[in-house]
Parts: sequence; C-alpha cells; structure tokens
Amino acid sequence: MDMPAGGVKLLIPVLLFSVMLDFVMAVVLALSLKDGPLTGLLVLVSGLPTLAVIAFVIPVRYEIWSQKLSIVFLFGRHWDIPFSTIESVAEAKRWRPYASRGVRFATSPAQAIAVNRKNPRTLGRPNIVISPRDRSVFLPRLQQALADNPEAS
Repeated sequence: MDMPAGGVKLLIPVLLFSVMLDFVMAVVLALSLKDGPLTGLLVLVSGLPTLAVIAFVIPVRYEIWSQKLSIVFLFGRHWDIPFSTIESVAEAKRWRPYASRGVRFATSPAQAIAVNRKNPRTLGRPNIVISPRDRSVFLPRLQQALADNPEAS
C-alpha cells in the first residue's frame, strides 16, 4: 500500500518553481552584466541547496511493504525502514512534528505518525515522524503490517 505524503501537493511545485526562477535569473544575469558569467554562476549555485532540500528531505509518498516501511523522495530516491527495527508506531503528539529527537518528515503536522525504533540512535537508526495524507487509513494498515511480520516484535 502506498499513500502520498500530506502537505506536499503544492510545496514541491512551488519549490521547484523557485529553483527554475533561480536558473532563469542566472542566465539573464550572465547575459546582461559585465561580470555576468561569474554572477550568473553564483546565482545558479545558490539555488542548489533548495534543490537538495526538495530531493533529499521532502518525502512524496510512503509505502508499506511486507517487511518494511519505505519513504519515497523526489527523483525515485527512497529510505527503507525494516519492520525488524521498528518498536512501535502511533499517532504523534502535537509537538512531535516540530521538536523531537530523530528525523522529522512531517509535511502535514495534523497527520503525523511517530515511528519509534528499537535501540534508537541519532545517527544510524533515528526515530522518525512521518505524515501521510490520511493518517486514519495509513496508521491502522501500518500497525497491521507490523503485527503480521514475524521479525517485528
């Protein structure tokens, strides 16, 4: 089962549009100013962090497989979380999307789900906060998949 991430329907197009505008501005500056090529290059490079945020930080969907939860990012990148490493999943408290130890992928805080890991570590095995578009559908299915998996206990 897969479900789109909540809150990203407009976020990703807006951020991609800002990167595109950055590219256009770099070309215009490169062609119109005396020091245009250098200025254009600087403007173009300044847009790379935005593209990195879009590609590496903002999830586009979550997938439940028989043995893992997969967080899918732009350009087909994904992060697989094996069920054997998950201790519990539950509706996240109101503050968890904003301040919690671990990684927060909650793009829609009202739909947040806390994924608590076994033996969590800041680097390597962090707790995770996600936000599928419809928590009331996704959370029970994720809990059932965890219950059905013999490795997850």
